[in-house]
Amino acid sequence: MAQQVLATLIMALCLSWASAAFNCSLYASTCSGTPGYTAYSDCSDTVAANPNMTCRAYHLGVAATADNAIEHCPHAAQDATGPCVNETLKSFNCSLYASTCSGTPGYKAYTGCSDTVKANPLGMVCRTYHLGVAATGGNADTHCPHAAQDATGPCVNETLKSFDCSLYASTCSATAGYKAYTGCSDTVKANPLGMVCRTYHLGVAATADNAETHCPHAAQDATGPCATETLKSFNCSLYASTCSGTPGYKAYAGCSDTVKANPLGMVCRTYHLGVAATANNAETHCPHAAQDATGPCATETLKSFNCSLYASTCSETAGYKAYADCSATVAANPLGMVCRTYHLGVAAKPGNAMHCPNAAENATGPCAAEVLSVGVPTSTTSRPTATMASGESRLIPGMMMLLSVRGLINANN
Repeated sequence: MAQQVLATLIMALCLSWASAAFNCSLYASTCSGTPGYTAYSDCSDTVAANPNMTCRAYHLGVAATADNAIEHCPHAAQDATGPCVNETLKSFNCSLYASTCSGTPGYKAYTGCSDTVKANPLGMVCRTYHLGVAATGGNADTHCPHAAQDATGPCVNETLKSFDCSLYASTCSATAGYKAYTGCSDTVKANPLGMVCRTYHLGVAATADNAETHCPHAAQDATGPCATETLKSFNCSLYASTCSGTPGYKAYAGCSDTVKANPLGMVCRTYHLGVAATANNAETHCPHAAQDATGPCATETLKSFNCSLYASTCSETAGYKAYADCSATVAANPLGMVCRTYHLGVAAKPGNAMHCPNAAENATGPCAAEVLSVGVPTSTTSRPTATMASGESRLIPGMMMLLSVRGLINANN
């Protein structure tokens, strides 16, 4: 009789636990010392967004009784196991966000919403809850900003995963075709909401046996599903409008060609230009975004004209002419061969030799207007020179002989 009464009491207690809301404080105090414990990411919002957490609530109640925590706490976790593994918690609904919030003031669409959700499986509970509230009558204007990718208000501290440069290097450096990022940290800072596809696939790559498949999707020049996730490039118009009034400003020599020639190589400048464009930051950050960048971007070397590549790529093309002194020309034009540099890069790709004339010393086509300064020859032979009015040095073959002849003629007269 006593056993039957005890069983009835236990059943009643279990039913009360199952019908009660999940108790976040009880979970922390009961389970935090158990093996494999993981705290909820924003437990209260998880409960608010998921009023039906009955399986977890029940097993948490059992866990709180003597000697049951180790067995039942995993069933009550946010990523529950065992009998509660199929009790699916609400995830952020991208379609609901678009339909609910697109007409509200200040609305911004997610960049890669589905990838953001996949990359943050337990990390969007605040946004999920507030999106649910936003979808109820008359609440969209207030709660949609809390559900946004750059959330405000109560969800501003719910940080979404960002691309992990160290994880990329450690996970992918041994895979086939691996390329290190050029300025990974600056790339991440310049694209705070724009690397969600790469972030998700890097997370998958870091799991067992997935690196070879998913590392290329996480690369700077990403392939596969992330090939269309375009990273920010240097904005020439923004540079001119932001920086032209600052002290020491210099316009780029061929800005668009510089950007095209350095598709992954201007991330430091791109980041600092973005900062410069914010209030009161132009004078400090514009020099970092300049073609001859200073400060933290001084070591971000832009591509220069490659004399060896020009010879190997173009020497067999029709009308080819070697540079008179290529290395001297490059040295004399450190920022002034960007059009030729870009077209030489294009010419070096299969079937593109028609770009060689654009890269020549006497360039044609789009680079004809790119005027070169004349450099001091790199030959070790000492020859007379004359300084032109422009300050450029040009060789004057036979100058000394000509002067001697003129002297003899004058003497005879």
